[in-house]
Amino acid sequence: MSPYHHVTDGKPYPAVMGITGVNDPGVPSWIVAKMIARLQAATASDRPMLLRVDFAVGHGLGSGRTQRERQVADEWSFILWQTGDPEFQLPAEPKALSERGPCCEVLRRKDRIYFDS
Repeated sequence: MSPYHHVTDGKPYPAVMGITGVNDPGVPSWIVAKMIARLQAATASDRPMLLRVDFAVGHGLGSGRTQRERQVADEWSFILWQTGDPEFQLPAEPKALSERGPCCEVLRRKDRIYFDS
């Protein structure tokens, strides 16, 4: 039985970051997206269920050094954020548009994360 069929409504699931590549020949992207959507709908916790999609590669095929480094950076950032490292926590209040710097800001709305540049 697939992991998807083992998801139970109302259970407090931990934070999850599903990672997929659009060109993955082994696991189609929609399967990972479907699992994350199911977890978002079922969980009773306030932990995030995120989906990271790489539109250039899939399952390690064709990925360059920069793409691999970005994925590893995202994975470690997610882990450090969820384990409570103070350097990786979200701001209490999103900054106003006029106060934002040129870098990417992460905004939290309920249990979903939105990246805003």
